[in-house]
Amino acid sequence: MYLPRSFHYIIALALLCASTAWAQETPAGETAPEGKAVIGEVVVSATKSNINKRETGASVTIITEKEIEQRGKANVIDLLKDVPGLTIVREADFGGKANVFIRGAKSGNTLILIDGVESNDPSAIDRSFDFANLTADNVERIEVLRGPQSLLYGSDATGGVINIITKRGKGKPTFTVKAEAGSFSTFRESVSVNGGSDDAYYSFAVARTDSKGFSQADRAPGAATDPEKDGYYNTTLSSRLGMLVLNDAWLDFALRYTDAKADLDDGGYTDDPNYRAYTKNLSARASFDQPLTEWWSHNLSVMYLDTLRRYKDRASGGVAEDINSWYQGNQKKAEWRNTFTMGSLNKIIAGAEYRIDEVSLYDNSDYGFGYSTSEMNAKRLDSRGAYLVDHLRLFERWFTTGGVRVDDHQEFGSHFTWQANSSFVMPYTGTRLKALYGTGFKAPSISQLYDPSYGNEDLDPETSTSWEAGIEQPVSGDMLVLEVTYFDSKYEDMFGSSGMQTVNIGRVTVKGVESALTVKPLKTLSLVASFTVLDTENKETGKELPRRPKYQAGANLNWAFLPGGNLNLSYTYGGKRDDVWFDAMFTQYDVTLDDYHRLDLYASYWITKNIQVFGRVENLTDADYQNVAGYRTAGRSFYAGAKATM
Repeated sequence: MYLPRSFHYIIALALLCASTAWAQETPAGETAPEGKAVIGEVVVSATKSNINKRETGASVTIITEKEIEQRGKANVIDLLKDVPGLTIVREADFGGKANVFIRGAKSGNTLILIDGVESNDPSAIDRSFDFANLTADNVERIEVLRGPQSLLYGSDATGGVINIITKRGKGKPTFTVKAEAGSFSTFRESVSVNGGSDDAYYSFAVARTDSKGFSQADRAPGAATDPEKDGYYNTTLSSRLGMLVLNDAWLDFALRYTDAKADLDDGGYTDDPNYRAYTKNLSARASFDQPLTEWWSHNLSVMYLDTLRRYKDRASGGVAEDINSWYQGNQKKAEWRNTFTMGSLNKIIAGAEYRIDEVSLYDNSDYGFGYSTSEMNAKRLDSRGAYLVDHLRLFERWFTTGGVRVDDHQEFGSHFTWQANSSFVMPYTGTRLKALYGTGFKAPSISQLYDPSYGNEDLDPETSTSWEAGIEQPVSGDMLVLEVTYFDSKYEDMFGSSGMQTVNIGRVTVKGVESALTVKPLKTLSLVASFTVLDTENKETGKELPRRPKYQAGANLNWAFLPGGNLNLSYTYGGKRDDVWFDAMFTQYDVTLDDYHRLDLYASYWITKNIQVFGRVENLTDADYQNVAGYRTAGRSFYAGAKATM
């Protein structure tokens, strides 16, 4: 593997700075094995190692295993609604495209990690991740890292990182069976087994969802009846296996496979009874983590991702001829990460990575103005990266992290990015002051460059500069914690579209304030709330970016009543947002979507030591709203089920 000379300088510098040891680190995307504790609330994604959340100047939200259980959500994207700074963009509740914007950045600017695998779809136009098929089954922990993270994670993380960690198994073998049924003839079932010891762990799970669904297309203005139902099917298998080998070295394997089918519609207010999407995703990772000396540990990981999307439609429902399109992408990546330590005060992380992306497609479509066919044989892009990060602990109250990264892209050469952040905890009051500044670099995807319909080989890379500053104030320990952060980002040559072609749209600014409140007046009662103000502007047009509401809020109230009982109420507010939609003739219309309020209720109770019953009401007030123009959301719906563990 070729590495530019600058890469060698970075690695050499890390070697010179290293001295004595901290504890052995765990791979990025992992929590520490049993017996390897880190005091306080631990965040992994901020430095690709275990550190206390209060030691980073980055903005991080952690959704714990306990919170996931208490909220009872079926899909991961529903767990993210309460996170400050996040905007959910979802076409439908069953199988419709679902994306996340972090602080106004495009979905392709957010990197999704699932058990350490970079899971953004290589074949998607902007390399975004579609949350439509990501269920919450077997998920143990979610970390949301907001703001520029190109330093450690490269081109796809200029907006942030969402790190999803599944259960790895511990203790005696546990077998769990879960089933539920509810509205829209929906059935969900899952089976899992996990366990572990001091030198091994394992987890295997399979989950299935089957629903007749409801129409994605909203009722057209003036229409007398609702369109046909859009069904959905999903089977997901996931597994984790780890073992202790050699001298304190760990081998970890992760495998995930998803097979999904969804009935779709042509677009806003345009029903199509024959349009279907078939999705298959396979991801795998192998990781080797080993302490070499008292002051040096390293991790070597390889990962593979393969995605396939097929779209079929018969010659009816608005299309002139049969459609049978497919898009396939795969990604191979290897990373070598080294951790050097200097007592308890200094930790240096240096790494190098190599990634290969490949995309093929065959598209035949009818956009209302004629049938067309396009094809792209396997296109490949290689990229290399190296990074150096230094995390300093000063006086036990001041924590600073800084680093540099160089990316060497096959088409765009070398680009440097850097980040610095700091966190200071004041004595007596416990007030935490934090700040961050970072730069970002995002290369166009293969599809943005070479897709016969959308591509543009004259694209320039997208660059960004971002900064943020915030304050966190605890009261009476952690009984009440208030956090407020101001952020400001500037994007140059952001990717957009002109007609059907991808173009650089020039300069975009995003700024705002996000706040989070945690209240725990009793051991059995807790409230988590967030409020975000977002201001976006395309400097070329003077307009706001579409689908970004100026105001949004979320809250989650949880009450653990009686032994074994739990009641959870979640609230979501989405403010007005600008959007566009296209009719059957592909004519574009500018629209403004109304604001909305939504309530969800979930209750569970352990009737015996091993059997739990649960139920939930989604959209309790039957709110009628849209996240995306022309795509409806489910009205009031009911679900109930049971879980047994052995």
